[in-house]
Amino acid sequence: MGQSIFSDKAKLIRVVGGIVGVVAVIAVAVLLATSVQTGEEEVASTFSDDLDPIKGPADASVVIQEFADFQCPACKASQISVAQLFMEFGDEIKVEYENLPLPDHHMAIPTALAGECAFEQSSDLFWSLGDSFFDDQEEWSSATSDAFLFDAAEETGVEMGAFRKCMVSEEALSKVQADVDEASALAISSTPTFFVNGKRFVGGSYPELSSMVRDAIDE
Repeated sequence: MGQSIFSDKAKLIRVVGGIVGVVAVIAVAVLLATSVQTGEEEVASTFSDDLDPIKGPADASVVIQEFADFQCPACKASQISVAQLFMEFGDEIKVEYENLPLPDHHMAIPTALAGECAFEQSSDLFWSLGDSFFDDQEEWSSATSDAFLFDAAEETGVEMGAFRKCMVSEEALSKVQADVDEASALAISSTPTFFVNGKRFVGGSYPELSSMVRDAIDE
C-alpha cells in the first residue's frame, strides 16, 4: 500500500488550516492518489465498523457498505437506489457509509471531513448533511471557496462551534484516512462501490442491488 496520506497529521492540519483554499485541498488530494490501490474485483469485504454512519436498524440481517464521494455524480445517482432499497426491504437492511474521496474531485476531502464532523454530533446530522451535499452537488462542485460547507452545515442544524473545531482536527482526518485505508485493502478503484454482506457490486443499479439483497436475505 502507498504511504498514508495523513502520515504527518500535524503538518497536514497546518496545511489544510481550516480548509481555506482550493490550492491546499488539491495538495491533499494529490497525496490521496498515492493511497488508493487497484486490484482484483472479487475481493470481499469483511469490515463492519460501528464508528461509521449507519442508516437502518443496528441488528439488520443485511449490511450494505457504500464507498462513496460526495462530489461523484454517479454516487449522487446511486442515492435513488439506496432509497428504493429501504422502501423495498425496510428494517431488513442497514447502510454503512464509507468515505472514498477521489483525487480528481477538489472538494471531495473537505466534504468528507464535513460529513465526519456532522456525524460526531449525531448520525441524523450526517445523513442530513450528506443528502444536502448530494442534492446540491452541481452547485458546489465548481466552488472555489469552502463557504458552502459551513452554510450547508448550519442549515442542517449542526452546532457550528464544535463543527469548525472538528474540521481542522486530527480525529476527523484520521477517520477519513481509515475509510481510505479500508478501500485500499479492498482494492476499490471507483465510486460508488457497494458490498452487500461482503459481496462487491460496482455502480448503483437498483435491479442488481435489489437482487443481491434478496439473495442475502435468503442465505
